[in-house]
Amino acid sequence: MSKVSVVIIAKDEAVRIARTIASAVDVVDEVLVVDGGSRDDTVDISIANRARVVVNAWPGFAEQRNFGAAAAKNDWIFQLDADEVFDADLAAYVAKFSSSSTPEDLAFEFTRIGDFLGQWLPGQDRNKHVRLYNRRQYSFRAVEVHEGINAPPEKVQSGAGIILHYGFRSISDHVIRFNKYTDLEARQRFSDGQKFSLPYFIFRPPARFAYQMLMGRLWRQGVVGVFVSLLWVYYDLTIQMKLFELQRTKTSLQAAPGEL
Repeated sequence: MSKVSVVIIAKDEAVRIARTIASAVDVVDEVLVVDGGSRDDTVDISIANRARVVVNAWPGFAEQRNFGAAAAKNDWIFQLDADEVFDADLAAYVAKFSSSSTPEDLAFEFTRIGDFLGQWLPGQDRNKHVRLYNRRQYSFRAVEVHEGINAPPEKVQSGAGIILHYGFRSISDHVIRFNKYTDLEARQRFSDGQKFSLPYFIFRPPARFAYQMLMGRLWRQGVVGVFVSLLWVYYDLTIQMKLFELQRTKTSLQAAPGEL
């Protein structure tokens, strides 16, 4: 049997986490919540909804996911965010998986769709995420943002069902979170040696908008699709501006050593 532990990393998620736990707790052998130091009722709500809780001061996304996998009771791990939910097909798939025998070197990806201003956005191939894996074989790469499992592509199979991402709180919240994620992504790109590109800065936005609207099928969502596409344009532009800022700061420090 391939018993599964669902691992949920969380911090101040009292509003959302009960729904997340409820979608999985009767499906898998264990739901483990890794709390990063919540100041609300996340821990109490998790326990009341039959999840096991461990507390670990926030070390970063990848590190927290790997900590949770190591603390789980089972080797097969399904990583679920605190604002994500199993749909019925995914719950059935994981339940069947738990009672079967699966080669340990396989990992499984699932489509995730998100909500925005009351509408579900269409799922796309690029919205597939590897979430089910064996901790004896794989772990999350230690990067600042957009962390992923280090399984080779030939070992990744598609699982059935959809992860429902209740990620929308408000436009203001989206902008705040985009600011945090673009900080992390700009730093990651800077550490990887990437540099600000003026042509990219100029030509990427219209290409990104067109791709989101056409290939991402967001034109079907009307004005909501336009909003989402423009937010992704904003995301790309902000990363480039922050990358330029990091380069300029480094150049200034190199030009004037010791002047602080």
